[in-house]
Amino acid sequence: MAKLEVIATNKDDILKIDFSKASRIELVEELEKGGLTPNLDLIKFAKENSDLPIRIMIRPHDKSFNYDNEDIEQMKRDIDNVKNIGCEGVVFGVLNEDNELNFEAMQQLVKIAKPMKITFHRAIDDIPTNKLEETLLKLESLKIDTILTSLGHIEEEKDKRFNILKNSQIEVMYGSGVSVKNIDIIKEKFPLEFYHVGSSARKNNCLKEDIVVEKIDDIVDKIS
Repeated sequence: MAKLEVIATNKDDILKIDFSKASRIELVEELEKGGLTPNLDLIKFAKENSDLPIRIMIRPHDKSFNYDNEDIEQMKRDIDNVKNIGCEGVVFGVLNEDNELNFEAMQQLVKIAKPMKITFHRAIDDIPTNKLEETLLKLESLKIDTILTSLGHIEEEKDKRFNILKNSQIEVMYGSGVSVKNIDIIKEKFPLEFYHVGSSARKNNCLKEDIVVEKIDDIVDKIS
């Protein structure tokens, strides 16, 4: 039975998603920027008011996935804060200037994050397809738990990337335009145990609108 992770950006989102059939929450702020690290008060509220597993976005800015030393130090502090609050996991990914995995930075962050669960986010989609297999081996060595992907930016390469990813030891979660209207097609083409939604769980499929529990439940019913 497939499961659904839903993005939350505020207290109301958290309470509504917790009331829905969703299986996990990804907590972010500034969703219109692709999601940045939420503030500590919101993280604490989520932990105290939701029974669902919660993974916290660790992303200091939306300029790129290439972070300088100051950014990495901030990410370390944010991860440590999340660990102290007691959330299930964190979501992050670090690349170098060539859009390849920054293994050294990832090692540092993973060391602080464990034993929490770790999702390597859509930074994976920026990694060239010819580098994807070796990247997966490195992520496996780091004991990454989940990869969130839209299967890259080139339509003709999506099937190839899916076939590489699905043979990994890491849980793969698809999230790109998933909605109640297309989930049947997506599930058939990319059969996975976890899917991920943001705007399609909201009124008018708009990032700035409120979560609609019924929309989440309709998607879950279709993937169950």
